[in-house]
Amino acid sequence: MSDQHSGNDVTEHDEQPTNRRRTIAIITGAVVAVAAIGLVLLWTLRDQPADESAAQPDQSTSRDAPTSSVAAEGLAPEQAVAGAREALTEYLRINDEVLQDPEGNLRGIERVAVGSALDEVSGNKQEFSDSRMSQDGSVTLAGADPQETKVDAEPPEVTLRACIDSTDIDVLDESGEPVQRPKSAASKVAHLYTVRLDGGAWKVTNHTFPSQTTC
Repeated sequence: MSDQHSGNDVTEHDEQPTNRRRTIAIITGAVVAVAAIGLVLLWTLRDQPADESAAQPDQSTSRDAPTSSVAAEGLAPEQAVAGAREALTEYLRINDEVLQDPEGNLRGIERVAVGSALDEVSGNKQEFSDSRMSQDGSVTLAGADPQETKVDAEPPEVTLRACIDSTDIDVLDESGEPVQRPKSAASKVAHLYTVRLDGGAWKVTNHTFPSQTTC
């Protein structure tokens, strides 16, 4: 039987991601100027899909992503949560690397992401490249609590409420100078990630926000 954990702030995992205006409002409290959009895209992870050409992942990676095959049959809830957390950690790491070098490749993102979550990283890359911005530093995953665990689903999936800390992040403009962070932007923000067992590997498939984003 599946072990399900429900939180009041869980959104449907198959629901389309919120539009960019709502995303910005959640994090900054208002729609910010164009010069600050790059910061918001970094801190919230942009939910707009990229052009088809930008969405093609590169096969190389600077670090091996989780590759061990996982069998769905007899999967325990704690195993599912552990696998989902590992995939999310790698997903965030690769997203950091992509934004640190927007002109580079996607470095194996297809190993830990599919669907809209894959498009999101591609979109981040394209946005930063077009804006001639880059990221300095990396986010910290301060926590990832299971909100819903469906080990008997086809395929099994886990929804994680992740607290992401961007304290150590700076967004740099084309001259290498830090772009000022919006005053209303929180350093720690809660996100919802759906992670699904896909082809024997856990992969992030969707990203939304809870109704309460403080963490």
